[in-house]
Amino acid sequence: MNPLKAKEMKSILMTINLLLLVAASMIAKPLVASAPVPNLTLHVSYNLPTGYPNKGGDHTTVGGTLYIYTSDPSGKIRNPIIMPEAFDAENERGWEELYERMNAQNMIACLHALGYDIIVLDYDEGGNYIEHNAYLLTQVISYVNSAKVTPQKNIVVGPSMGGLVARYALTYMENKNINHDTRLFISFDSPQYGANVPLGLQYVSRYWNGREGGEEATKAYTIIKSFAAREMLYYHIQKTIETGIIQPDPLRTSFMQNLQALGDWPEKLRKVAISNGSGYGLLQLKSDGVSRLQPGDKILDFNESGGTIFSRAWAVPDVTTTKIARCKTFFDSNPDDYTVSGTRPYDNMPGGYRNFNEKLQFTNQANTDFQTFIPTFSALAISTNDNYYNPHADANVWSKTPFDAIYYPVENEEHVLITAQNKNWMFNEIMPANMEISTTFLQGKAEMANVKASSQIRLLPGFSTGSDADLRVYTQSFATCNLSAPHVPTEDEVMMGIASEKESQGFLIYPNPASDKITVDALGKQLQEIQLLQADGKLITTIKPQGSTYQMDLSGLDAGMYFIRIVNDNQRIIKKAILTH
Repeated sequence: MNPLKAKEMKSILMTINLLLLVAASMIAKPLVASAPVPNLTLHVSYNLPTGYPNKGGDHTTVGGTLYIYTSDPSGKIRNPIIMPEAFDAENERGWEELYERMNAQNMIACLHALGYDIIVLDYDEGGNYIEHNAYLLTQVISYVNSAKVTPQKNIVVGPSMGGLVARYALTYMENKNINHDTRLFISFDSPQYGANVPLGLQYVSRYWNGREGGEEATKAYTIIKSFAAREMLYYHIQKTIETGIIQPDPLRTSFMQNLQALGDWPEKLRKVAISNGSGYGLLQLKSDGVSRLQPGDKILDFNESGGTIFSRAWAVPDVTTTKIARCKTFFDSNPDDYTVSGTRPYDNMPGGYRNFNEKLQFTNQANTDFQTFIPTFSALAISTNDNYYNPHADANVWSKTPFDAIYYPVENEEHVLITAQNKNWMFNEIMPANMEISTTFLQGKAEMANVKASSQIRLLPGFSTGSDADLRVYTQSFATCNLSAPHVPTEDEVMMGIASEKESQGFLIYPNPASDKITVDALGKQLQEIQLLQADGKLITTIKPQGSTYQMDLSGLDAGMYFIRIVNDNQRIIKKAILTH
């Protein structure tokens, strides 16, 4: 880190006497719940480049609408957060719907009030190939980079399929040496390793497709057959029916191959994953809120006209042979059955859930309205064959994910539901601390209070300034955001990765990556035990330091990834460290 000039620091320490307004005038007025008008609405369209994945020539151009909602009333882009849209095969959502979805917990309004520019990409074809909408996003990012009037780096937040689009776009830009100028990528309950729609319900929608009374099922089946759905789903009814073998659509295989050919993941930024699925291995709850869904359990029971018309569906089995769908109308002399075997039990896995029956609009008497849409392991991009993987109990989880930080709740939640908890997780990543003031705070009795620096102001490791930089300190009221203070995640809420600029639960390691030595800093607390582990979790050494900092000499180790486990009181913090030499 480049330190501030000594004379500048001395001057700052001698003169700083910050006036903090605490009068009622600081408390922001409640924000309007309805969607505000964007500063700029812009339709963009681009030709797909020669050689770009075009999958049979269905498309030669790709387009979308860009909604730009800046914190600067003049419309200038200063601090952009770019949000590519989630899956929308029916192209039903516009600015109002997109804003409403992402403004749960007042999140978008809060970010806007804190000076961030919200830039939302709405694809012309929400069910188009992921690669094509990813190319559209690369052009949008380049446009934002050319339009912004500050050196602030971008933040990209991808909810659901938007996280896959963002991953592909950012990886593509790095592969083509195009500067994405992005410091943070947040993947929010995104199907990084695949999505699930219960195969039994896929069959029901296919059965009712085009039949009288099956209009909603026809819509659902059309969505399932979209290019993007075929690229994301683990099991797809269209190919499975054709071959009799349970399998994904070939489009999914080609999508993964295209992504891997580019490099699989972007590397020149911080990658963070947030899951709505349980990180404790908990299966999906049934509608009674007590019992858990098991493989082969009934998930749909619809009857009409005294049982002459019905549809029933069951969760896919765990390997064994099981009937997963049975349907009948007036015109069938016998019910139509569908049986599978050799499946993984995706329908009940820990993960962000959806009410798929709601889309079919069938009255369900099965007490199981919710099934897994994005398994936890997929949202966190964890390589595992464990059907009910529990990341919280896995000390070697960091060797299984490309993300620098992963967040998950205890209980399964609705897919892309913004909660008070995961909103705080996002804010901790979007606005990381980069400066500390060792201070005494004197609360005022009237309208003002003083904050005085008693010893030092220092930048955290990983941040630097230019030699002639001005230091400006300001205060920000969090009343608008319903955050009385920055939320510090507990070990039960989050497992954190490591980046040189990010403070995690009171411990820092730096530099990271390192060429030979890494410092573990407990920020004034006594370090009790440090364990150094190989990437496979094998213990290399255990150290019992005598102070609050300890410098580890790694020069004798091979270059690569290692894990540092810090054990203090009841805390067990695991951090990823990269050794380069």
